[in-house]
Amino acid sequence: MEIWSVGHSNRSAAELVALLGEAGVQAVADVRRFPVSRRFPQHSRVRLAPELARAGIAYEFLGEALGGRREPSGPIEGSRNGAWRDPALRAFADALDSPELLAGLAALEALAGARPTALLCAERDWRSCHRQILADVLAARSWRVVHLVRTGEREEHRLHPNARVAAGRLSYPALL
Repeated sequence: MEIWSVGHSNRSAAELVALLGEAGVQAVADVRRFPVSRRFPQHSRVRLAPELARAGIAYEFLGEALGGRREPSGPIEGSRNGAWRDPALRAFADALDSPELLAGLAALEALAGARPTALLCAERDWRSCHRQILADVLAARSWRVVHLVRTGEREEHRLHPNARVAAGRLSYPALL
């Protein structure tokens, strides 16, 4: 089982489509909570979905379930994910066991099980994005995750150094 990961960043629509095509991606799972971009309007949902369709790539919006930009539910001391100092990433990791996120993961896995699929978010570098955590979850579930960096360049995903998997649950405990 394999899934791809890509950030649209400041790429043109043609560059993004070419990168996806080079990897053989047939579906994109948009995991941005807010699929709009004033700076790069070609990546707004209303423009991106038809552009991908013209290239024969299906578009699925999963940002409501799998999107980042979450608010912390409490102080860092009460979190199983205290290794994430960035409150937004910690909040996303804290939500991993929520019914909403679990349903989104199930939808993503079904899509990726049916055809070659890439997670899409805005950040070019997956290490600066909630895709790091999504990739960790997928890797813990035995998926091979490959990050599309640029044409001809890919990175095999490796678990975050602070990630811990116990009884199928992923966490990032604070390491003192």
